[in-house]
Amino acid sequence: MKQPRILVADDDADAVLMLSALLRDEGYQVRGVHHGAEVLDAVFNFAPDVVLLDIGMPKMSGYDVARTLRERYGSARPVLIAITGRAGQADRQQARAALSQASYYSHDDLRLHFGLGANAKADQIEVRWPSGQVDVLKDVAGRRVVTIREGESGSTR
Repeated sequence: MKQPRILVADDDADAVLMLSALLRDEGYQVRGVHHGAEVLDAVFNFAPDVVLLDIGMPKMSGYDVARTLRERYGSARPVLIAITGRAGQADRQQARAALSQASYYSHDDLRLHFGLGANAKADQIEVRWPSGQVDVLKDVAGRRVVTIREGESGSTR
């Protein structure tokens, strides 16, 4: 199975290095960038499946990047996951509105939204829980909400 390409975008160079190293150790193809304009170039040239996007970057914020990607690529854009040190309610609402996808800014909202492109179903979805358990769902139809609870998917490893 092809590992997703992940773009890490943060103006904090140490954060980019750390996240990139962790993801590479897990076998992902990773590229790191430090500015909003670099994100736009990397999405075009690297074609990531997922962008870990710092919403607080200077000059071109993660919010601006998300809006630009939505305008350019529509539903074909990569999955955007917000990363931030901001934890206020207003920050969460703004990130949610800008990204309209998954994010790690709140541990109490673990929804993940992703597109299937022209496909009607996902052949397989692997969920790796913080506990280390892996749940596998097969032949998951698109255009629906799927609730997954650790250990209850029917197929675990």
